[in-house]
Amino acid sequence: RATEGDQIARDVIAQAAAALGRSLAGVIAVLDPEVVVIGGGLPEAGKLWWEPMEATVRAELLDVVAHIPILPARLGSYAALCGAAASARAEMAPEPRGAVLGASGEV
Repeated sequence: RATEGDQIARDVIAQAAAALGRSLAGVIAVLDPEVVVIGGGLPEAGKLWWEPMEATVRAELLDVVAHIPILPARLGSYAALCGAAASARAEMAPEPRGAVLGASGEV
């Protein structure tokens, strides 16, 4: 609806994006990360969501962390699925041949 011009839908998206932006600014101030990556489906909403979120983060950030890049995750909404698949693959992988047991009996 927002992409079709529904102003109420646009306002709701902007308010939700701004709320996340305020939260992110607080987390960035505490953790001082090198980069912030936002995954899931929200970045896929495009500029309608991304611009108010990033504008709010930038407005609330302290100067010492204002340079931190905020990027959408490359895998987007597929990140959790890919992580689950990688975890399952690691669990199902056979023991490496010639593994040597340590003192505790673990490989």
